Amino acid sequence: MALTRVTSQVLDSNAVSAAKLANGAVTARHFANLSVELRHLAPDANVVLLHSDLTTNVNSLQTNLNATTANINIVTSNLNSLTTRVNTIDDNTFRNSQNIAVNAANTIQLLANLNQTSTNVAQIIDGTTPFTGEVTMNDDLIVTGNLIINGATTTANSVNMVVEDRMMMLANSVSGSPSADVGMLFNRGSQGNAAFFYDESGKTFKIADTQDPASNTVLSPVTLGNLAVGTLTFNGADLNTAITDNVHVVNTYIQTLEANADAIDARLAANVLVSASNDFVTFTRLNANINVVQDNIVASTAMIPFVNVITTAGSNAVGMGVDTTSDANVVTVTMDGVVQANTEFVMNHTTNVLQFKDASIPSGTIVTIYTLA
Repeated sequence: MALTRVTSQVLDSNAVSAAKLANGAVTARHFANLSVELRHLAPDANVVLLHSDLTTNVNSLQTNLNATTANINIVTSNLNSLTTRVNTIDDNTFRNSQNIAVNAANTIQLLANLNQTSTNVAQIIDGTTPFTGEVTMNDDLIVTGNLIINGATTTANSVNMVVEDRMMMLANSVSGSPSADVGMLFNRGSQGNAAFFYDESGKTFKIADTQDPASNTVLSPVTLGNLAVGTLTFNGADLNTAITDNVHVVNTYIQTLEANADAIDARLAANVLVSASNDFVTFTRLNANINVVQDNIVASTAMIPFVNVITTAGSNAVGMGVDTTSDANVVTVTMDGVVQANTEFVMNHTTNVLQFKDASIPSGTIVTIYTLA
C-alpha cells in the first residue's frame, strides 16, 4: 500500500517520537521541505544532533579563537618591533642631529687649527717662533737645504749609513790648545769597545781595545790592537824595503866586528895581564886593612858593659861597678838604650859612682856603662 504523505497538518496534533518509528522508517524523502517543524518533534528528538553540532562549532570556534590569538600575538610582536624601530629611528635621528652639531663645531675648530698651523709654520720658517717639542716621523724626511743639529748627541739607528762626504771633521768646535782625544769607537757588545783615535797626550794615532764609553773625552787603551795591511811606507819609502836595507847595514857592521875580533882579543889579553898586576897590589892593601880591622876588634873586646837599674824613686846616681881612675876609662853611657852626652852626668872616681845632672831619674830606668878594662 502506498505510504500516505505526512504533512504538518497531519502531525499538528499527533507528535511522533523516536520510539514510535522504526529505525530508518522515515527518511528525508518522506518529508516535504519545511514540513516538519521543531515544535512537532519531541523535546529530546534533536538533542544528540544539536550537541554534536554544538561541540563541532565550539571546537571550530576554539580553533578560530586560538588562530586569532596567535595572529594577535604576531601583530603585537610586530607592533612592538615596529615601535622599537621607530624609537631607534628617533634616537638615531636625535644622535645624528647631535653629531651634525658636533661635526659643525669640529669643522669650525679644525678651520681655526688649520689657520693657526699655517701661522705657526710661517713663523717657524721665517724664524719668528723656534720649533719645540719631539716629532716622530713615520715616513721619509728629505731635506734639500742644510741640516744643522745643535744638540749634544746625534743618534742614528739605521742599519747602514751611506755618506757622500769626502771629508769628515771630528771635534769641529775645538779651539785653542787641544786636550781631549779624538777618534772613533766601535761597539763590540760584552767584549768592550775597539777604538781608532788620536791620543792627544802621546801625540800618536792608536788602534786599541778600551773599556771607556763614548762619553769619555780621554781614552785609556786596555791592549793595543793588531793591524793587518798591505804595503807600509816609512818616510815615503816602502817599509819592507827599508827593513831589508837596514838588515844589510847590520850585517855589514857584524862583518866589521868579526874582522876586528882578533885585535879586540889581543887587547883583552893585554888588559888581563895589567889587571893581574893591579890585583896583586890590591890584595896587599886589602891584607893590611884586614889586619887593622882585626886589631880594632881585639881592642873592642876589652870594653866591659855594666848594667844597673835605678830602683829608688828620686835617685839620680848609680854605681859604675868597675874601678876607674879617669873619665877616659868610660867609653859610653846609655839610659834605656839611649846614648847620653858626657855633659849629662858626673863621675866620682873615688867612690866609682856615676851621678846624672837631672835631679831625679824614674825608677826602673836601665843604665848601661861601657868601660875599658
